[in-house]
Amino acid sequence: MNWKDFIEESSKSGKHIIDPTRLTKDEYGCLVALSVASRSEDPHTKNGCCIVNSDGRIISTGYNGLVKDRLLSSTLTKECYRDIKRSLFIHAETNALSLIRRGEGHIIYITMSSCLNCAVNIAAHGIKHVIFVDDYRDYVEYKYIFSYYGVSYRKLEVSEIKHINEYVKSNLIISHPSPS
Repeated sequence: MNWKDFIEESSKSGKHIIDPTRLTKDEYGCLVALSVASRSEDPHTKNGCCIVNSDGRIISTGYNGLVKDRLLSSTLTKECYRDIKRSLFIHAETNALSLIRRGEGHIIYITMSSCLNCAVNIAAHGIKHVIFVDDYRDYVEYKYIFSYYGVSYRKLEVSEIKHINEYVKSNLIISHPSPS
């Protein structure tokens, strides 16, 4: 068979194969956010996000952490200083939004739902949709901010999280050559 035959046959069949293991765009965006979260210095809460433009292309990522070149002190890892640590850490959304211009982002994928300030910042940047993996504790104020500003939001469905986990288990296992 040659290219001409292939193209002719392809255009006639009209059938498209959908790979059931392929992640949806939302699952993919959340998987990227989960991967980005691995860079966080926070020993208690690792949060990450990924921002895509209206074409679905990644334009920014961010994770929660200290200002660049500031090292995490062992004091901040102690449970009794957790509230102080929360005040010092820059949130994943803020880090990612600082790298784009207003109106550039279309969807933000986050590992956890946003705090009040990040929700306002997301709306101010013109982000239209927020998709997150899990709720941050029982925090719900983001819902009021997003509703007020017309930003749609949703938590991933359990089936979507399962699909991401299955994908990671079956496709991202890195094997090392066995020693000779």
